[in-house]
Amino acid sequence: MHGCRSDGTIDDSDFSNPLPWIGVYVALFSLVCAVLMGFDLAEGFRRRRHWFPCRAFSLNATTLTLLGIAAKLPADINTAMPGRWDQLSKLTGAVLVCTAMGNIMPSLGVTDNIFSNTVALAILVITVVGNITTQLTTGVIYSFHLEHYIVLSFMLILLAITISSALIVSTTKEDLEKKYNTKLKMEKERNSDQKLEMTVDEYWLMAHTSSPQYVLGRSANCTASGVFCLLGAVVLIQAVCRSFVPEFRSFCAGESDYEWSSVVVSISQMVTISVGTVAPAWRCLSAVRFRGKKIGGWNALSLEKYWFLMLNERRESRLKPLIDRRWFRKAGRTLRNSSLWLLIVMQAVVVVFCKVVALLSLLVGIGVWHICRMIRHPRTRLSSASSVCFVDKGRDEDFGVDLGEFVLHLEGENQLVELIMKSGRRDSEKSIQEGRDRPPVHLTELIRQYSSNGFLKIGRCGVRQMYPNCWALPLVTLASIALAIPGIDRAALKALRRGVDEGLRYVRLVDRHLDTHGLVNAAEAADILWDQVDLFGRWFDTKLCRLSGRGDHVATEEILRILENVGILEERRGGQENGTEPANWPPRVLAGMSMKTMARTIREGAGADLSPVALFGWLCEAIADLLGACLTNIPKVVWMECICSSTEEREERVEEAALLVGESQELLEFLNQHRANSYPQGERHSVDAWASSIV
Repeated sequence: MHGCRSDGTIDDSDFSNPLPWIGVYVALFSLVCAVLMGFDLAEGFRRRRHWFPCRAFSLNATTLTLLGIAAKLPADINTAMPGRWDQLSKLTGAVLVCTAMGNIMPSLGVTDNIFSNTVALAILVITVVGNITTQLTTGVIYSFHLEHYIVLSFMLILLAITISSALIVSTTKEDLEKKYNTKLKMEKERNSDQKLEMTVDEYWLMAHTSSPQYVLGRSANCTASGVFCLLGAVVLIQAVCRSFVPEFRSFCAGESDYEWSSVVVSISQMVTISVGTVAPAWRCLSAVRFRGKKIGGWNALSLEKYWFLMLNERRESRLKPLIDRRWFRKAGRTLRNSSLWLLIVMQAVVVVFCKVVALLSLLVGIGVWHICRMIRHPRTRLSSASSVCFVDKGRDEDFGVDLGEFVLHLEGENQLVELIMKSGRRDSEKSIQEGRDRPPVHLTELIRQYSSNGFLKIGRCGVRQMYPNCWALPLVTLASIALAIPGIDRAALKALRRGVDEGLRYVRLVDRHLDTHGLVNAAEAADILWDQVDLFGRWFDTKLCRLSGRGDHVATEEILRILENVGILEERRGGQENGTEPANWPPRVLAGMSMKTMARTIREGAGADLSPVALFGWLCEAIADLLGACLTNIPKVVWMECICSSTEEREERVEEAALLVGESQELLEFLNQHRANSYPQGERHSVDAWASSIV
């Protein structure tokens, strides 16, 4: 029984029993942080983003909650921690907070509610600093005093850097967005007949250099935060090593209430710190490598206007006091201006400090590079620092002088335009090459083998009877009819299914970007249908292979009639509101109408007189023509993919456009040379325009 003892005092004998499991809980969520940081790290390497944009581990409520849990042991101010691992767990928790702040630095550019989240982070950091300071004073932390003081100073510096960076997010976003829109307007007025590769290069540079995360990632603040994260990890490593040296062993006997879980917490947090330190350190090293050619890469120690623009605007804005009296308004304005002036001074101090740290890291990097060079090549003379180039010189081809115009940069970054241009061009070309290395083989083979010059079959398969229409639904309907024909070789069916599956990826992009009739339901019907046809061989509730009763000698007219009836039944079952536009009908109704119309048109045309094998070939030709006509819109889709996106997702969309250019290059060359070279350019976006022009 719990409660009071016989002498009236409370029975606290079991109060500490859950603490080991609380330690396991802390260790578990520390490892969750490691997984999230590791995901961002892997994504950065995979996509060649060496400033490691934050996708999983960013500044938000979830991350702050995880940090609060991970910092449980450093924040525990009254539990005795006598042993080695107990004392180390205090230090690992503090270093973990530093590592997390260094990781989330670029995410400030895309953080929602940046003010409240930054304030929450500041409260967490100040609480941890206060609790650790209290423990240092009371003796709960009696070992690694110097390491704790160093890590606490790093923690406060990183907090100041985070706040300083948060103050420029809206300003830099606004500035670069204006430059982007101005350049975009100029590009729209230019001739659009240039090569797709050049278009992607231009928009890649614009999207890449205006990315909010990259803007912060290339700043001196982010480089300085990487330096302090790396130093924090070094402090922890030496503390761990020193704790096992007999001369420095000065730990007390006994065991804490956390018992064995202290070891689990310390090791898990060391793992998290090891994973989390890579991204900030790599950002720092990348900045040194990137700016190594120009020592003035951070424009010496000058202070650009955008660091203070928001604070100055607040100083000049009108104050709305709660009490509308002249004395209160004057006192409130004086107090506000004085506070903002103090923040401006602190901002200047932080920025100059970060630039000094970044410059020192650059000089150290140059020194290390020289030493390594002299060790490897002893006879090589020491060259001047200004001649050192850390930028890859493996490619000396001309990148084009005009591309520098598409590098959107901030004040003080003029010296980096050429370096950013070369780096960005390399990234875009790598994405295009990656697309070339994975072309749609089955789609290309389908179009090469079956498509006709001018894509004549589009007008003969019932597309004209369904207006307006998207590209995807007729394609999926034709493929469903083809897959329902009995007696067809399985290899041919498999090749058709794979070709249509590869083609639908591009067809969806064309429908999404070039749809002018709002055919969302038709596109949704195509997606629903293809999932069932491709994965389960079903057209809604109907098994396609059983429509003909498994007979291989069923007449094609009978097969088409059965499919027509299935479409009629599905159209009636779906239901529709009278008076509504066909584009607004439910997806099931649109799918049924498409099957009914196309099966009837083919049956009443040439399809009824063909054998099953010949009908299958005819349908493959119609599918190939439909795909070929649709894919002639890829250049327009690439352009739309580059411009139709928000600031946060712009870079990813342009990267997808670059992959699309590489993947479709061979296929587009074939189509332009052998199939659609004589068709009017302005009419290619609509399947209805293709069908109505073909007799």
